[in-house]
Amino acid sequence: MKIEEIFYHASFQKDLRKLSVQDVGLAAIAEDTFRKTPLDPSLGIHKLSGRLRGAWAIVVSHKIRIIFVPVEPAGTIVFLSVGPHDLYDTVHRRLRSL
Repeated sequence: MKIEEIFYHASFQKDLRKLSVQDVGLAAIAEDTFRKTPLDPSLGIHKLSGRLRGAWAIVVSHKIRIIFVPVEPAGTIVFLSVGPHDLYDTVHRRLRSL
């Protein structure tokens, strides 16, 4: 997988502002690693299922995730949300809007 471009859902930046400075820093490191080496095992990337089928998660820390979806053209990613594990309910609504 090669990442050509990452777009941010309108609410992603809002979610980012809710995080602590430390978590924002960890998210930035995870994004940088993802851009350079998308399949790096340290990212803990995994497919989501159920209502979030088609979305993926990056493990930023024990409590923080970045949820994203690949879109066309190939190599294009949309970051939907960042935050604690309970953000999955919110992401479901964003995923339907794509």
